[in-house]
Amino acid sequence: MATIHDIANLAGCSARTVSRVFNDSGPVKNSTRERVLQIAKDMKFQPNIRARGLRTGRNNTIGVIQSSADSEVNRARIDTMTRLFSLADYSLLINRARSFDHELELLDKMKPHCDAIVIFSAMEISAHNHYDTLMEQSYPFMLVDPVVDTNYPSVMINRENGFHDAVLELASRGRKKIALVLQGFRQEPRLRGYRSGLKLAGLQRELVFNSQPSFEGGKAVGVEIINNLSDLDALVCHNDRIALGILHTLSKANIKVPKQVAIMGFDNDRYSAYTNPSLSTIEQGTETIGVYLYEQIHGFLNKGISLQTYNFSTSLVIRDSI
Repeated sequence: MATIHDIANLAGCSARTVSRVFNDSGPVKNSTRERVLQIAKDMKFQPNIRARGLRTGRNNTIGVIQSSADSEVNRARIDTMTRLFSLADYSLLINRARSFDHELELLDKMKPHCDAIVIFSAMEISAHNHYDTLMEQSYPFMLVDPVVDTNYPSVMINRENGFHDAVLELASRGRKKIALVLQGFRQEPRLRGYRSGLKLAGLQRELVFNSQPSFEGGKAVGVEIINNLSDLDALVCHNDRIALGILHTLSKANIKVPKQVAIMGFDNDRYSAYTNPSLSTIEQGTETIGVYLYEQIHGFLNKGISLQTYNFSTSLVIRDSI
């Protein structure tokens, strides 16, 4: 079985240098790093993660607390993190929190076993003593898409700008009666963006429908939309699931999309490109956010780089439904 000394001999460097390459723990020339990694690959050498953990006092485990297990975009972010951390010899320990209180319980249980924790938090207040304590201890954690603004290291998503841009896009295509479909959670930024878009487009009339948060909710509110069809020619929906439910109901009623009604969703779920017609939507940086979380946590653990909050913008994905 190959050792770091064997690799060092072939690479023409010291065993300490080889160790630095595998642990990402000190300065190494790029040419030397590449040579060491290539030799290790050729020799099918695998670093002893358990031994490394004993030396460094680390678990080589990243915790993930998920509050929305049915969210496709969050699953995609976690998939991205899993792939990237695996390449860096870390495992992910993933738990689902049923509530904010359960989130805090999981945090206490996971912390001793994890080098850092990523939290898809259900916290609806700007601060909590659990997270204040983590900050005081310099324990690395990041919140993903918190409901309210916070001073903790976080990934934020600019939903307001996305809905603003969606209204302007529809208006630029000649739509004059643009309605908004909302579910109960995170209404405010969507509503602000919708209203600011209407104002900038010079459209005075506001029309808002309320839906349950599911395909079935979209199907049900679709009936209400049909009953008010003369008052609208476009819809911006809370998410892709609701949009797809509405699309189903309109199709059953032989109402043509986008000829009679244009529809735009939010999330860019994977299925949205394969509906009929394909669904225009608002993308919220799904894989990019997973990469950012990895880079932040890995940078902190291995290079001492401070964790930074970042507000991700959204972008429109234009397909056949508008």
